Amino acid sequence: MDIFNNDKFYQGFEGEPEVIFQLLDDNNISVHVWDGYISDMMRNQPGTDDDYRLGLSRDWNTLQGPYADKAINLIDVDEYYNDLIRIENMQFEFEDTKEVYKLIMFFLKLAKDNNQKVEMIVD
Repeated sequence: MDIFNNDKFYQGFEGEPEVIFQLLDDNNISVHVWDGYISDMMRNQPGTDDDYRLGLSRDWNTLQGPYADKAINLIDVDEYYNDLIRIENMQFEFEDTKEVYKLIMFFLKLAKDNNQKVEMIVD
């Protein structure tokens, strides 16, 4: 998968909310996606409210971390990865959301395996 300034899933949504995952030490390695795909992943998750208290689910549902002030925030890569693994088999509303999910998981796994820090920007 191409993760060098990959904006495939933001093209056509310019001017709408964007979410960027990028390596702290190399912002050329980044994934840019339309926030609607993230919302699609976060809506209708199985489980209880207690399940949403880590990673992206927590930050998205409670407007914490990158969603609190729409600034650059370091994320806990392990926490985000473990949170998102739970929705691997979920059905999504948008056709491309599954591909966005796979791309983000690939990116997070690469960062995790190489002990890289990741910034998340909600713009």
